[in-house]
Amino acid sequence: MPINETIELAIFAEKAGYDSLWVNESRYTRDAVTRISAIAALTNRATLGTAVLNPYTRSLMLLAITAGSIDEISRGRFILGMGVGTRKYLSSEGIKPSNQLTRLQECVLLMRRLWGGETVSFQGETLSLSNAKLDFKPVRPRIPIYFGATEERGIRLAAKIADGIILNGYTSKSHARSVKDLLSRERADHLHLLGNVMVSIDDDQEAAIEGARQLAYTYFTSIPTIANANGISHDFIEELKSLERKTGIDDAMEHLPDHMITDAVATGTPEQCRKWIRDYSQSGLQEVLIARIHGDTRRMIREISELNTD
Repeated sequence: MPINETIELAIFAEKAGYDSLWVNESRYTRDAVTRISAIAALTNRATLGTAVLNPYTRSLMLLAITAGSIDEISRGRFILGMGVGTRKYLSSEGIKPSNQLTRLQECVLLMRRLWGGETVSFQGETLSLSNAKLDFKPVRPRIPIYFGATEERGIRLAAKIADGIILNGYTSKSHARSVKDLLSRERADHLHLLGNVMVSIDDDQEAAIEGARQLAYTYFTSIPTIANANGISHDFIEELKSLERKTGIDDAMEHLPDHMITDAVATGTPEQCRKWIRDYSQSGLQEVLIARIHGDTRRMIREISELNTD
């Protein structure tokens, strides 16, 4: 989506009563920092977040500076959403990630020290600093950090050091419940848990399902953790990939059962989408993020905003 259109929709959503506005950074879409900075300058009330940045494509110091700068332009409304990065896309840039959770942990702990005004020297397993200090004072000494986490190890780390968790898009209600149960076992019920719902809105549910098929297929087949979170077996994913190589992606996508799409995506009429999101939100979530993958975006914003008055 063009950046100017993203900004216009963010302003529209804030006026419609949405509490937070988020931008993604995954695959090779437009970057999150440019978009959220522009949105920060042109909105007044909503919390703003990235979903998510990683500690590889931006250095530790650049991440700390960037987060502090966005928090300043937004007047203290920013949440830094971070994750370990997707190995497939990092590898295509020549980055060979290792000890990903350790790198994320070290990055978070060091950024907090930098935001607090410390001069930091550190030699860790994945990161190092030598007499590093920010040349400006951030608006807040502790900017909230949420983890985009799907697997158990990432969720356990979030329970220890993060302020919240952003669930991945294209994951089911049962996955959300399992994450909430894990946080309870980790005694981390205080963490702000955000669901992330992909919405395919259409007066014809069959058209809505078809509108969601390509992206659902892409995420299931290219990001194993998402397939796992939905209970989709590795063998079935390999069957789809094999079929794609033999007969093409269109044929392979048709072999993705409708129920796998509707389990992971809110599809159908406005009322059907609202019901899906309402049921999903009852999985122990404090907040639900929505993103359109099919249908008119402004219509989706208007129709889903009715949930705020339920």
